[in-house]
Amino acid sequence: MQCFYGIDIGTTFITIYEKTNSRVRRIRHEGKIIETVRSVLLPLKENDYCTFTGKAGREIAERMGGQYIDEAVALSAFLSDWKGDLFKGEKGQVIDI
Repeated sequence: MQCFYGIDIGTTFITIYEKTNSRVRRIRHEGKIIETVRSVLLPLKENDYCTFTGKAGREIAERMGGQYIDEAVALSAFLSDWKGDLFKGEKGQVIDI
């Protein structure tokens, strides 16, 4: 089964959103962005799909031949697919780091 991941690379944390089960993980990279991204991607399967966003997301996506999406575009796409009540927080999460 193919899984879809959104990986936000911020100043302090790397946040991974797994769309398949709406799971979110945050990992402090302590300035070791490349090493931390590698450790995040290691357990992924070859047919899994990753999209990067965030402060260092463009550079990482280019290095890995991945896709980069601007944070505003990613957030807009997420909210357009939202099935819950935005103000009650019934389903999904908005990540802002």
